[in-house]
Amino acid sequence: MGKVLIIGGGASGRVATHKAAQIPEVFSDITLASRSLEKPYLIQAEVREKRGRDINVEQVDADQTSEVVNLINKTKPEVVIHVALPYQNFPIMDACLETGVHYIDTATPEVREKPGFDYKGQWAYDDKFKEKGLMALLGCGFDPGVTSVYTAYAKKHFLDKIQFLDILDCNAGSHGRTFATNFDPEINIREITLPPRHYDKKKGGWVQTPSIVDRDSIHQTFDFPVTGKKEAYLLYHEELESLVEHYPEIERARFWMTFGENYLSHLRAFIKYGVNSSTPLEFDSNEVSPKEMIKRISETSQRGLFFLNHLMFDKIGLLSEEKIKFSSNRISPVVMLGAVLPKPETLGSGYMGKTVIGNIMWGEFHGEPRSVYIYNVSDHAKCFQEIGCQGISYTAALPSVIGAKMIMTGEWKGSGVFNLEQLDPDHFMRDMDRYGLPWEVEEFSRKFIKDFGD
Repeated sequence: MGKVLIIGGGASGRVATHKAAQIPEVFSDITLASRSLEKPYLIQAEVREKRGRDINVEQVDADQTSEVVNLINKTKPEVVIHVALPYQNFPIMDACLETGVHYIDTATPEVREKPGFDYKGQWAYDDKFKEKGLMALLGCGFDPGVTSVYTAYAKKHFLDKIQFLDILDCNAGSHGRTFATNFDPEINIREITLPPRHYDKKKGGWVQTPSIVDRDSIHQTFDFPVTGKKEAYLLYHEELESLVEHYPEIERARFWMTFGENYLSHLRAFIKYGVNSSTPLEFDSNEVSPKEMIKRISETSQRGLFFLNHLMFDKIGLLSEEKIKFSSNRISPVVMLGAVLPKPETLGSGYMGKTVIGNIMWGEFHGEPRSVYIYNVSDHAKCFQEIGCQGISYTAALPSVIGAKMIMTGEWKGSGVFNLEQLDPDHFMRDMDRYGLPWEVEEFSRKFIKDFGD
């Protein structure tokens, strides 16, 4: 048994804390830390009531390595699970190196004013973690994370060679809100509005395609298990980068995600009017109303004020005159958007439907063509009943706890920086079944290669 420090008091922090509390034989001492203490104290009360366990709560500004170092020295964990924002990956990694503690995150690092994400910066830490004899698990969420484990599991048990990989992420749930994102709004909108790209060896490597909001975007209808036919759009996701690095035999790797027309129409409006911009605008005060932001965007872009009565913006609160307090008077439009949209942790109640996320992989087995589909189905309502969260937060955060368990029990050993596909998948797959992410394996027709966006 050992100590774990969880950084991040949002929806993912709630899931990680609850799931760690369900495994007392591994996590004997749990500390939850966040910049603000309001949410962690609520989670502390929930865990006491539902799990009969007491957890510790601490305050930390995870942008500051020195504060994370002080917290680690105070709490003395074996592993730090970072489920806060991807802006904080490097400060927390540096703190883990300084204090000699294993590190886990669920997403690649990002820079606030420069949308984009990749693993290269974190891979550069490999020698530092090796020198300290520590493990850093990168992208230990669902996608990335479980999708990488699925790939390793297929390579170990079903395919001698993986030639084609398609990762499919379907959320067939409905939260009943006008518009909302299933994880941090700022991060979510930044990521999915980046130009999509996929890997195709025959075409020279990385291939860029039109954005999901463009009329000529690449999308296909796929008949998902349980949820049925949904429209899936081609976009970029970070595990593609690591998977083609660690499995050089892969000829093509793609990532697909389902979106409804309501979601896409909102995104098109955000982009058209610059509401998704990461470039900060300066105000006289750090208390600014959404309507003030919209007016400033119109003045800066010289688009005029004709869209101020846009019903879509009014419904989601972007025309409100109520002031919102920020940490600075330099505020980007996408930060304001994130401030008015529903927080992911508030979406659980009444969220109905299921998620289906998995990999379809084609290749060879004993010299013969073979294809397999490995996937998980999660139910939003069941996730809310168990923990009080929606299914996206549940599937994203639970794997980080399994990763911590793998390190603390010695089932994963090593030193350096790892993506999950580099590690033995069997015990991780076992624990997904055990702790709430059951999976299925199906043989799959190779006809899919031709029919699905070849």
